[in-house]
Amino acid sequence: MGLNKINTVLERAREHERAGHIKDAFDLCREALEKDPEQAGIINFLGHLSTRLNNPQAALNFFAKAVEADGSSPAFQRDLAEALIAAGKLAPAAMAVRNAYGLDASFKGLTGLLDTLQKAARDAINVDSSNHEALFALGIVLKIDGNIDEALLWHRRALRLNPEYADTDTCESLTLLSAGDLPRGWMEFEWRHVIGSLGPFTEIVWNGEDLGGKTVLVWGEQGLGDQILFANCLGDIIDDAEQVLIEVDERLVTLFQRSYPDAIVHGTKHYKETSGNWEDHDWLDDHQPLDFMTPEGSLPRFYRPGLDSFPTHDGFLKPDPGRSGAWKKRLAALGPGLKIGVAWRSVFITEKRQTRYPPIDCFAPVFALPGVRFISVQANMTPDEKADIEARFGITLDVLNDIDLADDMDDTAALLSGLDAVVSADTYLPMMAAALGRPTWRVTRSPKLDDWSFLGSDEDYPWFPSMTVCFGESEEELENIFNKIAEELDSL
Repeated sequence: MGLNKINTVLERAREHERAGHIKDAFDLCREALEKDPEQAGIINFLGHLSTRLNNPQAALNFFAKAVEADGSSPAFQRDLAEALIAAGKLAPAAMAVRNAYGLDASFKGLTGLLDTLQKAARDAINVDSSNHEALFALGIVLKIDGNIDEALLWHRRALRLNPEYADTDTCESLTLLSAGDLPRGWMEFEWRHVIGSLGPFTEIVWNGEDLGGKTVLVWGEQGLGDQILFANCLGDIIDDAEQVLIEVDERLVTLFQRSYPDAIVHGTKHYKETSGNWEDHDWLDDHQPLDFMTPEGSLPRFYRPGLDSFPTHDGFLKPDPGRSGAWKKRLAALGPGLKIGVAWRSVFITEKRQTRYPPIDCFAPVFALPGVRFISVQANMTPDEKADIEARFGITLDVLNDIDLADDMDDTAALLSGLDAVVSADTYLPMMAAALGRPTWRVTRSPKLDDWSFLGSDEDYPWFPSMTVCFGESEEELENIFNKIAEELDSL
């Protein structure tokens, strides 16, 4: 059905409506829709006519189908939101309101919609404080209205009752942080989906209050690399608080306790994306009551509001002196020359992750460096991988079989501290090497804008002064990157 025909049908239907012939208008639109079921404008008008015919469920169905057919119209989103509010479905109503404002915040048809939804949400909460839909909706409304801190409070309360609301994250934070807008980016980061529910800590989440004389729990989130990355801020909060308890992946406990002796470090199960949050909090019973709790990834909001707030350091993780010395002696026994650690993939390979790792052929300029001993720091390397690399590049790849690079993070840190440099794909390993202050090159097969953690920096990676982060997608880009890395390693 052409645009002119659609407009003609809608105009005739509106004439029937104005004349009070609502059923005739409805029948005309239904007939047109049977000929072309994808006409969002007609579908949406059927929603209005259904309202006039006192059939709110049919109206809601039509408004939803209109949005499904054309999600780019703020008017359609508004109409759906109003119908959902009337039906008491406040969570999806909030999503529709957010979509409408995202499409056109200046759309005049949105006037009063926030007030209507906020009143409906507060009324529902007054009746039942555990109404998670109302809590979630109120958080959305307040966020749109600019009341960010209060919005976050209601959002977290909703998450405690229904952690699935975390999946509504629009990932705006990643775009803002990638562009260097740290104040807004860190605030938006508080809605990140990887947190899920904060459970029993929901009401004591730290929001920047004075920590003098206070006890605070810092909850390590996500994988090893993320927990090491955000450890950049642990020294700051330890300085500010009376007592800091840190909960991290059990593999990091010994390393973190040595690096932050003034804190209490507790280990818990390995983080997996499918398992979400930590669950065992009984260990806290042995310590003084908490005043505050904060996810580790929330610390930069307060301690790293701009690139100039990142400290210059030569590493903040401290390896075991005895083990570090032993590894240095063992590495020295391999013979003269630089000892360069290499890793080329993650332990867990998925189809999506595979695209982020440069092919092993790209390492050729590095492997061509003369007088260098190459130390495999690739966790779970197979014998076939070792044989293939040695045959392909004509090198000896030194493998230290008596270290568990996947689970023994303390000994891994000691080994890394004895290397002259590390060249690695994007895994936890370069994060740890750089957190130990070692010269590190991390290569990611993706555009720079895909890495939010670069925070819009022109060149230097703000988290680790000793790390050079390289981005390339094409074979030519990656070849140039590894040639440059080889030159920089040669200058060592």
